[in-house]
Amino acid sequence: MICCANASLRLLRLTCGTVVMLGGLVFASGCGSQDGPALGSVYGKVTLEGEPLAGVIVNFSPENGGRASFGVTDDDGNYQLRFSSRRKGALPGQHRVRIHPNGVEAEDVIPEEEWESKVPQHYSGKSYLNRSVEKGSNEINLELVTDPAASQVMSAET
Repeated sequence: MICCANASLRLLRLTCGTVVMLGGLVFASGCGSQDGPALGSVYGKVTLEGEPLAGVIVNFSPENGGRASFGVTDDDGNYQLRFSSRRKGALPGQHRVRIHPNGVEAEDVIPEEEWESKVPQHYSGKSYLNRSVEKGSNEINLELVTDPAASQVMSAET
């Protein structure tokens, strides 16, 4: 009986060790891997007339196509872009940047009389800011103003 108990114990140790080792191999070979295109890390602060803008969505869309990156500002207006649920950053290159309230898509065009947000409407919809993302670390602060003429926005219609 002791012989069988020792054999069972050895088998259990071997099985547990194998499971742990296989789990480690699966993790190392792809689960959570950083496969995909090279990205630039993008972070910064969004302000409106010099004051932090909290709880808004920052959208960077590559001008040459590809997946957009998103971030949400914290209470101090800070954001960090995410390319996917597992990867932070944005594709290198020129981007159309839109800032919009939560619940509104970046390119939604909402009539001015229905716009209910602390984000000026000229930073969303058909209008955008133009910013460049490089490989490596990119601090991109977005200093918004209420006056559309002073906002440096571009229009997708032009």
